[in-house]
Amino acid sequence: MAEFLRYIDSPTFEYAQQPWGDLIYGTREEIQSIGIGVGMAFPGEPGGKMHRVNVVDPRGFPAEIENAQFWKGRGIYAVCIRFPGREREQAPSTQFAPGVKRRDWGCHDEYVGTADALVSAGIVNAGHFPGMPGMRKVKVTVLPDGSLPQGAPSANCSEAKKPGTKYVERASRTTYRVCVRVSEEEDRRRSDESSRAEREWEARMRALPRPAPLVDLPEVIEPSAGAPKAPGYRAEGNVIFLHNKNGRRDTATNLAGDKATSEGTAAPSDVIVLATRRQNHEQ
Repeated sequence: MAEFLRYIDSPTFEYAQQPWGDLIYGTREEIQSIGIGVGMAFPGEPGGKMHRVNVVDPRGFPAEIENAQFWKGRGIYAVCIRFPGREREQAPSTQFAPGVKRRDWGCHDEYVGTADALVSAGIVNAGHFPGMPGMRKVKVTVLPDGSLPQGAPSANCSEAKKPGTKYVERASRTTYRVCVRVSEEEDRRRSDESSRAEREWEARMRALPRPAPLVDLPEVIEPSAGAPKAPGYRAEGNVIFLHNKNGRRDTATNLAGDKATSEGTAAPSDVIVLATRRQNHEQ
């Protein structure tokens, strides 16, 4: 999924405009400075929830604060704000058999139901469920011929990558999920279809009006051909360099993967602008 724009204020603060909404990274103080989670305990803090906290942003949109230290660093939080009407369509589930739902899911066909329902539908044999006698605890792999892989759980089994292989795991306290690998041809067809659907969805999201951001953002380069360039515009490969009012060099990356134009031409479309929020705000 392509980001629309990402604004970087400091080594810890990022404001990304995603097709589905806003994604913000920052310290507790930086996030509270834009009106999110003010006066509240953040995830992992005394009095706060362990993993995530649900709040409302200053625009009235539901927001979820999550501890992002494992992928962004200690003391950094992620704020996910999803805008209404921008949900991505998911593959629908169909009734495959009594008590069993089926869905096409990438390189697998997914079946969900109770153990009895899955066995009655002929999807998996009785006893081939995680935690049952002789079975592994978390996930059971059943090869296309109905046998089980031999050797240690971490052993690489080439047969387990063939079409018809089944992976059985828990979906809930009372149900199981069985994923059946499809052929490479079907996998490619689904991948192409998914990519096409994602491009169409992103185009629809780009055409929708977007709520005003929670921070002051620099003027975005006009993507159309012949558009005026921002001051100090220069392109090298797929990186665009700008200069803000303070003479600081900022960077913009062409997310679409198009070859950036040379100096003196219009900026390409679909760019990330790396800007200085506080400096621009103080001008």
